[in-house]
This record gives sequence, C-alpha cells and structure tokens, in this order.
Amino acid sequence: MTCDINMKVVHLAWSPIKEDVFATAGKDHVMICSLLKDKVDKKKGKTKGGKIESQCSVAWIDDSKFAQDCLTGGSDGQVYHWSGDALVKSYENNKGSVHSVACRKDESGKQIVLVGGNDKTLTVYSFDGKLSKLWSAEVDGAPRSLDLYQSNILMGLKNGSICVMPYEASAAGKAKVVMKSHCDGEVWGLDVVEFDNGEVRIITSADDNRCLIYNAKTRKAIAEGNVNTMLGLDPNKNKKEKKGYRGGASSMSSAPAEW
Repeated sequence: MTCDINMKVVHLAWSPIKEDVFATAGKDHVMICSLLKDKVDKKKGKTKGGKIESQCSVAWIDDSKFAQDCLTGGSDGQVYHWSGDALVKSYENNKGSVHSVACRKDESGKQIVLVGGNDKTLTVYSFDGKLSKLWSAEVDGAPRSLDLYQSNILMGLKNGSICVMPYEASAAGKAKVVMKSHCDGEVWGLDVVEFDNGEVRIITSADDNRCLIYNAKTRKAIAEGNVNTMLGLDPNKNKKEKKGYRGGASSMSSAPAEW
C-alpha cells in the first residue's frame, strides 16, 4: 500500500464513523483519504475560491448524522467546517493559529467542540450542523492538544504540562496543572481511554520524542516509550537531529471511548 501525499502533514485523525477513512491537515491543505485494497484514495479539500490557509489540526464530528464532516484549525485563527472535501463554512476563533480541535460528546450526548488557540485561549462550542460558542477562557499556555472526559476538559499545553478545567461554564475557573508531563517538549497529542473494567488511562505524546501513559486516578506515569525506538528509527542518522531537531510524535488518534 502506498500513500504519497507529497505535502507537509501536521495532524492526522481517523474517522470515528468510518474505520477506513482518515483526514490530514498541514501546509496549505486538508486531505480526506480512504483506504482501498491496494492504494489510498485522496481528495484535497476545495474552496469556492482562493487558496486554503495552512491547517494545524483536524477532528471528525463524532455523530453518524455528520459522518462526512470534520473540523480543522487554521493558521489564520479560523475553525473550518468541511463536509467531505468541500468547505461548508469558517468561523473566527482567535488571534494567531488554532493549534488544536477536539470533537466529543458530553455526558448528555451533546456534541462538543474544544478549540485551543495560540493566544492561550480555550473555546468551547456546541455543534449541530454549525458551531455555536458556549464560552471561552484564558489558560497559562497555548493548548496543543485537548480531550473531554466526564465533566472535565484536559489540555496538553505548549509549556509541557497537562491541565484540567471543568467543562460547565458556570464552574469554569482557572485551569489547574494536574501533571508535569513533557517538561522538555510541547504536549502535541493527548487521548483519554476508558477500559471496560473502569480504569482510565491518559496517553500523551510530544516533541521530546516521548509517549507517556498515566493512571488517571493516581495521576502518575505508569509507562513511557521513545518514539524513535517504537518506530525503529535511528536519530543519529537524521541530519536534522544534529541541529537540535527532536522530531517527536505530533498527534494521537484512536477510536474514541464511550463517554
């Protein structure tokens, strides 16, 4: 199987509805990809006119009514709504890049969209065919990754820490640091996984080339992996490594847990 996208990919997300479909976002592109028997069918996102801004993140709507729909965060501070490879609408979110977008259902079943901006803002929307802003708050660092678990929002920040904030606007206050995570790198990927036995794990990745797994109850790391080792890469052979480039794991994507 080959997949020659020929573009700089910043983020990738698998569809929660169609297991053979994924989307990528990156330099001047959004790409919707379908896994076929011996190749990948690629459809580049299209607008009615003009050039697509570079995209920093992508997330699928977790609802069968919108199985073709995904959201991307642009370097221009806009959140873009796509249906398949066609742009539906864009929404102004913040000044600077939209670093992270996450789509989750809250405990009532409402579709929630979390957006992290480079201006150190977290914005919460509801989604039912369009984005409706619920509330916004300032945090201590730019949210590079986001997830929603029960009544809490988890944020992986640009400063390497993981913070938590209540989801309900009435209870939302200052975000609290719950784990000093990737102190040598930005937390680019964060995913909450709930197992059938009730145990909850928080998985993070960062540009320090580490993946960490935490026990959500004790808030302690229970496993660690090196990205280069897991991928069978030799960093000494990477010329950019000698210039201080660490590489790293830029995104986490797994089948969403049942909330």
